[in-house]
Amino acid sequence: MNDILDRVAAIAPRVPVDPEGLASARSWLDDAATERDAPLMGDLWDLDRPNRPRSVRRSRRLVLVGAAAVVLAAVAVVAAPLWPTGAPSPEAGVSPLGALFVMPAAAADNPECMREALGGSPASQAIGAAKLQSVPELAAASYLIGSEGPEHLRVRSDTFSCGQAFPSAIFYDPAGSGGISLYADVADPFTHESTGTVPTRGTDAHVLTPPAGHHFMTWTEPDGVRWFVIARGMSVAQLASWLDTAPLTGVTVGTDASVPGMTRVPDIAPTPAGPSTVWTWTAEYAGVAPSRVVDGYEDVPAGAVTLDVRVGAVENPAASLSWALPGRVITTVDGAPAWYVPHSEGGSVLAWTKDGATFRLYVGAHTLQASQAIAAQLEHVALGDPRVTSRLTP
Repeated sequence: MNDILDRVAAIAPRVPVDPEGLASARSWLDDAATERDAPLMGDLWDLDRPNRPRSVRRSRRLVLVGAAAVVLAAVAVVAAPLWPTGAPSPEAGVSPLGALFVMPAAAADNPECMREALGGSPASQAIGAAKLQSVPELAAASYLIGSEGPEHLRVRSDTFSCGQAFPSAIFYDPAGSGGISLYADVADPFTHESTGTVPTRGTDAHVLTPPAGHHFMTWTEPDGVRWFVIARGMSVAQLASWLDTAPLTGVTVGTDASVPGMTRVPDIAPTPAGPSTVWTWTAEYAGVAPSRVVDGYEDVPAGAVTLDVRVGAVENPAASLSWALPGRVITTVDGAPAWYVPHSEGGSVLAWTKDGATFRLYVGAHTLQASQAIAAQLEHVALGDPRVTSRLTP
């Protein structure tokens, strides 16, 4: 997942929410907060918004992230305005959060899996200097900016017991006008009959188009594999027509698949079923502490720079190019597709994937050129580099 709050805004109804539903959402959030420790909300923030400075007091992070969780919960509970005109109301408790948090088929009907997706991994562990060498996966994440060491360096692992679902294929328009992400062997994101339908691949696919204009579509192939597609830059009919001829076999999209006007992102290896682990490397540079709070978000000083690198079971940031998200700029970093948002909680974010690692660069400056100049200074370092070991706890 990427840019989670922007995704919420993209599916949010354009009408006032139901006060009773919002009250229920807040009640759900209160229950979640009392059942688990405060990192529940912090981990939600880490899903795909800028990885806030770890030096920030937990209480402040909890307030800010809790507000975001209320938005998510509100969308979960007050979902009726999202459904197509004339369609019956969705069943109680059903929500479009399945589109925000695509779950593997094995996680279907397991409420704990959605709770894990919303709250983050309950099995999160900090990794100190003494354990770095024992985690070979981190060798692909060990990047610093320039020759100087960071002010702060934090490394952690997060294990998701329900596993995660990632696209089998991603297509995008380099000009930024469209994209398609295809997920295979997933849980039903809607779990009801309240969506619209469109014929495709010999069956009726369920389709939902939120106000932002992108489409969610799901169906089951004759072999029992459920597919879920997120697409923009085309009509529902055009998407259904393209899917009719798409070479889908098992959980793969054939290498000969193509979309007019779009480029295919290099595929990643299929994610094994079962628990999955993400390793996160966060290097913080000058001025990372927020200077003030503006409209509920921590304002990042112009000189602040945070590099977040993740390896393991991580979705390619290019998947979010299938969403219609405001203010996003399509660009490249080292030849890889990347997206850039200039105003993200007082700063900017540049995201891309390289050599099996996913990068997010958060900069207080508001220009793409400034972020790209910093990205060009990234240096892959050894885990035993003194600039690394001296910044980590033992």
